[in-house]
Amino acid sequence: MNKKIVITISILTLLFISACTQQTIVEEPVCADTDELSYTTAGTVQKGEETLRDTCDSDGNLNEMYCLETNTDIQIVNCATALGANYICEEGYCKESIPEITEETTTETQGAVIVASLDDYIYGVNINDGTQLWKYKIGDTQYSTPIIYNNLVFSGSANDYLYAFNILTGELAWKYNTGDMYYSPTLHEGILYAVSRDELVFAFNPETGGIIWDYKTPDVNNPSPIVGDDKLFIGSDDNRLYAFNAISGELLWKFQTLEDISASAAYANNIVYVGSDDDRLYAINTETGTKLWEYETGSDIRNTPLVYNNKVYLASLDSNLYTLDANTGELLWDFSTEGSIYASLLMDNGIMYLASSDHNLYALDAETGKKKWTFVTENIIENAPVIENGILYLTSTDANIYAINTETGKQIWKYTTGAGITPSPIISNNVLYVGSKDDYLYALNTADGSLIWRFKTGSDIYTSAAIS
Repeated sequence: MNKKIVITISILTLLFISACTQQTIVEEPVCADTDELSYTTAGTVQKGEETLRDTCDSDGNLNEMYCLETNTDIQIVNCATALGANYICEEGYCKESIPEITEETTTETQGAVIVASLDDYIYGVNINDGTQLWKYKIGDTQYSTPIIYNNLVFSGSANDYLYAFNILTGELAWKYNTGDMYYSPTLHEGILYAVSRDELVFAFNPETGGIIWDYKTPDVNNPSPIVGDDKLFIGSDDNRLYAFNAISGELLWKFQTLEDISASAAYANNIVYVGSDDDRLYAINTETGTKLWEYETGSDIRNTPLVYNNKVYLASLDSNLYTLDANTGELLWDFSTEGSIYASLLMDNGIMYLASSDHNLYALDAETGKKKWTFVTENIIENAPVIENGILYLTSTDANIYAINTETGKQIWKYTTGAGITPSPIISNNVLYVGSKDDYLYALNTADGSLIWRFKTGSDIYTSAAIS
């Protein structure tokens, strides 16, 4: 063979071997997974169809990247921070949550009904015909009732975020990592207040999601915040009621009880009233944080007091309703049921409506405590009724929605769903909206209980809907 040809072939061979070697080095970096742990992520962060794999550091060690709080022994990745606001942690992967839009074809959209489900989604439903406008996967169970401000709807979730969506499109306006939010946020004079079970209190600009102020308490914060006299009141599992300047966030005072505070406080006339698991109701001067009086019941207080006509109405898990003088704490009258009282109290036109786990709804004269009538359901009543135009609408875990004449206590109509009902109904333009544990949101004619439409979610509905 010609010597020149041999040399040429040798050079080409060396170049080919060199190229292959370089390609192998690029595609297969030398590093190993040494933590001996097994994850559902297989060492990856999932982004849509793409996979962002582990990388090697200068020492040849694997830099593993997993979802937020997957495991505290390795590098933790916040999906939203690493990949973008629309990414959530789901089963160890960072996945994009994109609103699913249903185009309106037959009816012009005049508004939306917003409902959260235990299927981890929040839904926007066409108020006219019950068709889906959008849905957004929040990624964990939701017990926070959505609330609406201007063109936005706000919802907290147990996946540690507070979300703001466009009502009609479901577009994510903003979200913020608050920690677990089991309770609804509160809107007051253009500020959105929220508490989390991760010991945090927030004041947000509702339009932008910008933080106006925040505060960390020593323990879990439970009930939704309330505002009165330009002060924000928060109860906590550290047995304290906190009072903040609602605008600046300055801590004004703390009031110590003997046990957890599990229900929101009530405010009236420069006094804040708060119940505790120490069985007591406390009346506190809002300026100084000093106790004016206390009243002891026979069990935990898991209900927000109701203040009306210089009286405080208080339900306790001891099955009793107590009516106290708002200034002195003197007992004026009480009323006994045969079950614990979890539902919120309702006052209308001088009548107190009291729902009990003994299956009964009681109508009582608010001045004397005299019983006007009793309405019997077939199971526990877990939330307050609503009243419109002299008709009371009541839900029960017996799966029924009842319409009741407020004067006589007689049933006008009832509608039966496929499972128990936990949330209170809401009413708009003579239509009643309520969710059931049969996974449906119902829209009923308030006059006769006829079904206008129903919307199917993927799981139980535990909270009331919101109407735009």
